[in-house]
Amino acid sequence: MSLFSSLFKARTLLILALALFSGLAVSACGYRPLYGQAATNPKVEANMSAISIAHISDRIGQKMHTELERRLHPRGTAAMTTHSLRVGLSESSSNVAVARDTSATRADLRLTAKYSLIRNDDNRQVASGSLFSVVSHNILGSDYATLVAGNDARDRAIVDMGEQLERRMAIYFTNPAEPAEPVGPAVSGAK
Repeated sequence: MSLFSSLFKARTLLILALALFSGLAVSACGYRPLYGQAATNPKVEANMSAISIAHISDRIGQKMHTELERRLHPRGTAAMTTHSLRVGLSESSSNVAVARDTSATRADLRLTAKYSLIRNDDNRQVASGSLFSVVSHNILGSDYATLVAGNDARDRAIVDMGEQLERRMAIYFTNPAEPAEPVGPAVSGAK
């Protein structure tokens, strides 16, 4: 056995020991994955299925509502909702590639969402924020092809935005924070 071979084995063992130690250190700090089978938390799933998703205007809002229903309520909505999710969407487009004849050949579609999660029993905002997604599409010689490319880009942005909102809701329900103030008149049936 050469000196090089024994040094290589010692280095490999050291790397394996460090990897094992870092894995143990991370698990000891309370770290839990948010994704994958190990991340499935029945309480978080139940809380997310108890979110009522408010109406979102326009066609893009309908698609966003459907995407959120698919992500937050994979097994259906709970009989009694505990929270309401309000989402406002805005969309903008900008040309990013221009041909020599000054015609645009590529565009970025930016979808922005402002959301707030309201706890129904006391009408308090418990989480809020804004998200965005930027997707690109080609601007082609055919108007129809450009329209289809733009619609596809919009659909991709909606899927991305739905994933981001699902993640934010999962993070909130994993570690809920106390809200700052009420949001307005109560939405419950109490008089």
